[in-house]
Amino acid sequence: MDSKGKIIIHRVICILTIFPVVVTVCLLPFIGSKIPVHYDALGNINRWGSKYELLLYPIVIIAFGYFIRVMINLSYRYLGKTKVEKFLLSLIIIISVLVIILVDYDCLRFLYKGFSKGN
Repeated sequence: MDSKGKIIIHRVICILTIFPVVVTVCLLPFIGSKIPVHYDALGNINRWGSKYELLLYPIVIIAFGYFIRVMINLSYRYLGKTKVEKFLLSLIIIISVLVIILVDYDCLRFLYKGFSKGN
């Protein structure tokens, strides 16, 4: 993969890691002081916490995004010479982006639950 493709991948990962931070910080003033933090298997709330616990998700996402970027850089360094290695590199990138999207979705779902059920 060329350097332009590498720059695009890194920008996509950067946007996906920064997006939950921006959304969380923008919505934090509108959320009640106590939010549901944990649910049981039936969906009942069994722990309430401070609204600032919502900031933990974006911090984890940023750390995970940085880890993914390092892994992709290592993949670029050691893969990409043969067709099989190019396929593995593409697979690593696709899986990494999908995992970040799933974690972002989980963060936004948790934020929505805190916003809709908070005091």
